Amino acid sequence: MSIKIRIAFFLIFIPHFSMAKPTKEIQIGVSYNTMKWEVYTGILPKTIYRLNSFNTQPLIRFGFTSKHKKNFSLHTFLSYHVSGGKFRSDTSNFKEKYTMHSIELGAFLSYKIVKNTSIGIGLKANYLPLSYHTSYGTVNQSDTLPRKWVVENVRDKFMKLSTNAGFAIKHQHKKISFSWEAWFGLLPIGNMNTMSYRADIIENNYRLIVGYRI
Repeated sequence: MSIKIRIAFFLIFIPHFSMAKPTKEIQIGVSYNTMKWEVYTGILPKTIYRLNSFNTQPLIRFGFTSKHKKNFSLHTFLSYHVSGGKFRSDTSNFKEKYTMHSIELGAFLSYKIVKNTSIGIGLKANYLPLSYHTSYGTVNQSDTLPRKWVVENVRDKFMKLSTNAGFAIKHQHKKISFSWEAWFGLLPIGNMNTMSYRADIIENNYRLIVGYRI
């Protein structure tokens, strides 16, 4: 285990052991993911590509929640999540999708605004071991020519570590919880920069989650 992972584990999970009886929760959900590419090539102006066609991916999470003073609570989690983005052309049958498998370690600081409902802000770190690009033909291909699906391993085109800041609303009903979360990339995750090419890539995602206390 690297020193960075040990420090993150200590800062996020150790505070629970000082609190009385933290609750444990299993969560599953779906995520709508988007990507924004800002591409720079030599002296040409930057080109912006948005991969934000509707597409959902899965999420599974294990978390701890500890109640602190007054209406505050700390929620920490370890997740498996699939992020990325999807593009569908308006002028042809071309479409493409980036799929990035990630392990997340993060935390929310929440405040109860009404009975059983809280809002929170969070921070998470992501490890991205696998990334794939799926395309249906090529972007400039004529629709008169046959297209086929192509899957490419592109894990070297993205950083292995990334971070997000987020916002959440959560409602608890007995042992069942319902959450909506929004996460925004803090730093570009592209790893394709050369002397004549640079791609600044930011990924965001929006999640609907159901949880069960165990």
